[in-house]
Amino acid sequence: MQNGFVPLVVADACGERDERPHQANLFDLSKKYAEVITKDQAIALMGNVA
Repeated sequence: MQNGFVPLVVADACGERDERPHQANLFDLSKKYAEVITKDQAIALMGNVA
């Protein structure tokens, strides 16, 4: 982030034993540190990389 890069977190490629903390962590990540995206969005982004 210090160099202008935004981390991407693929929400459906990570998990927690309980859905509640999983969703809370994704929420925190999206508000502070990263862009939370879906698997389909990640695949589409990789298709755009030359």
